Amino acid sequence: MEERLKRFDLQTGARWLITESVFSADGDWVDIDALLALAKRLGLALFVDEAHATGLFGLNGMGLTAGKSIPGISMGTFGKGLGSFGAYVCCSNTMRDYLINFCPGLIYSTALPPPVLGAIDAALDLVPEMDLKRQELQDKAERLRVSLKSMGFDTGLSTTHIIPIIVGSAGSALSLSSYLEKSGFYVPAIRPPTVPNGSARLRLSLTAVHTNHQIENFLSTLRNWHEEKH
Repeated sequence: MEERLKRFDLQTGARWLITESVFSADGDWVDIDALLALAKRLGLALFVDEAHATGLFGLNGMGLTAGKSIPGISMGTFGKGLGSFGAYVCCSNTMRDYLINFCPGLIYSTALPPPVLGAIDAALDLVPEMDLKRQELQDKAERLRVSLKSMGFDTGLSTTHIIPIIVGSAGSALSLSSYLEKSGFYVPAIRPPTVPNGSARLRLSLTAVHTNHQIENFLSTLRNWHEEKH
């Protein structure tokens, strides 16, 4: 990021660094402390999308920015890890007032229904107490990565519950996704332009409720596919 910033004139205009905290296609995560230091040194605002970290990482499972002073915006979703829907923005009072008055997505949307707000409230109570479940999920993800690599699959830089199986061409990704779906596993194919050319993949999104038996069945299905192809 620091090398890329050298291409721009940072003396004029709005200056924002925009990033995910856990990257949705690769399953790796940003060095948030290094990014905060960079933003502070260059006087930049920071926008961090915590969609895939909320509930799983950071202080009390509240994202990598939790407990840190962010010069800008930290946002996330009540879907995914928190099991509901809607989203949140953490920011200064000034930024909050600005968004309430100028953000069309907020102004022209309907307020969340009371049952949804209740589910969100319950999730916020539960998540800080779920350290054991978070660790269980990461242990399962690591075992799955090790097994996939031993079978010759490329899992990229993944270090989280999101595990790509990088197969190269869009056709290969679609073919493998279809094979798995026929065997009872829904694993979507992610293709360009969402990912760079030549890096089409299947994206595994592991959860704490996936059982070891399910994971072994999935690996067995992949072995069968591999044997049929070779």
